[in-house]
Amino acid sequence: MNNTTDLPLRVFINKVDIGCYRRIYVLCNIIGILLIGFQSNAFASSKHRTVYCIVKDSVASKNIVDIGSRLELFLDNYLIEKFVGKAEQRMHQPVPKEIVLTHNEPWEGSGSAYHSIFKDGNIYRMYYKAWQLTVSENMLKTDTHPLWTCYAESDDGIHWRKPELGLFDFQGSKANNIVMTSDKIGNVSADGGHNAVFKDENPDASPM
Repeated sequence: MNNTTDLPLRVFINKVDIGCYRRIYVLCNIIGILLIGFQSNAFASSKHRTVYCIVKDSVASKNIVDIGSRLELFLDNYLIEKFVGKAEQRMHQPVPKEIVLTHNEPWEGSGSAYHSIFKDGNIYRMYYKAWQLTVSENMLKTDTHPLWTCYAESDDGIHWRKPELGLFDFQGSKANNIVMTSDKIGNVSADGGHNAVFKDENPDASPM
């Protein structure tokens, strides 16, 4: 969740790693006072208000979840005990920005989706489904070409390139970024269009 909202909210949490409860409780109050003073001086004209997370005054809670130093998204109420007043969980709406990748190659198309992105060393890697859906009156054409898995990479996560990998033929040429087809891989019938690619960092994992 973002730390700004258009409502004056208070969120009470009791499922956090409090370690030494009293010191954290005092620290939270001190930080809250400092933030309130900072907000009133620096953001007096702002329409936004800061959401403060206050630890519930219950030392003997048996449901404390140790989250260590991890950052946690409040996707559900698992870590939240209750909301007070008009507090609510709300997904922020996406804001249109510049286009970073266009599926305009003949082996891609309007049905391209399922982008899996992760950072591998200094490179951001993206794997995605490439597919063409052609819509006409009373008909949806889905067999322009098979479903592929394609690959793109970036140095900053914003500017992407599609390298010519030379792995699979498309219309007589291997100058494309296709990395997997819908075909047999050993004893497995691979589905190149419904991928969820990640880097397995388990040293004991087999490469195949």
